[in-house]
Amino acid sequence: MIEMTDTARQELDKYFADKDKAAIRIFVAAGCGGAQLALALDEASDNDSTFTADGYDFVVDKALADEGQPFSIDMSPMGFAIDSKLEFGGGGCSSGCSGCG
Repeated sequence: MIEMTDTARQELDKYFADKDKAAIRIFVAAGCGGAQLALALDEASDNDSTFTADGYDFVVDKALADEGQPFSIDMSPMGFAIDSKLEFGGGGCSSGCSGCG
């Protein structure tokens, strides 16, 4: 299950205003701050679960969907913020990320 705030939906509406709607993938991305959930445009594969929220199709790897549902999508000052029941360990500059500092 995926829930989306009005603010997040409005941001997607603005993005797709002059584009064809595409499926949006929820995935785990790595970075200096540790792993986090992120969004990207993508097509569904056989290993995905598909969810619809506010007129948008979201694809999630089945294993991630089973472990992480429900997902909630909101906006933060940094962009989209995806929350789930998953807990990720923190990272930091000592984790070897070259983009820190």
